[in-house]
Amino acid sequence: MKQGTTRIPGKMHDEDVTYESAKDIVNVFARVFSAIYLPSGDLSVNDIHSNLPSFKLIPVSEEEFLKMMSTLPIKNIAGEDQIPSSLIHDTRFALVKPLALILVVL
Repeated sequence: MKQGTTRIPGKMHDEDVTYESAKDIVNVFARVFSAIYLPSGDLSVNDIHSNLPSFKLIPVSEEEFLKMMSTLPIKNIAGEDQIPSSLIHDTRFALVKPLALILVVL
C-alpha cells in the first residue's frame, strides 16, 4: 500500500444515510459488526474445536517438500492463494524449513 493511502472507503451508505468521513465510516462498520458478533463468556476451547472438520496430515520430510517445490512449473501460474509457482520454486530453499515446521506443528 502506498504511503498516505487508506483501506477505508471514501464513501459508505447505510440505510438512507451517506457517510464520507473516515471516523463515521469506521463507526458504522463497528456498529454493524457489533450487532452481529455477540461474544459469550461461556465459550470454551472444546466448543470451538468440536464443530470443526477433522483431518489427518501425513508427515512430510524437508527433502520431500524440497522435491515437490522443485517440480513446480517455472511459469507465473498462481493457485488459489495467488502466489506464483515461480516464486515458490525460486525461494524453495528458504521456504522448505518453515513449511515443514508449520505442518509438523499442525
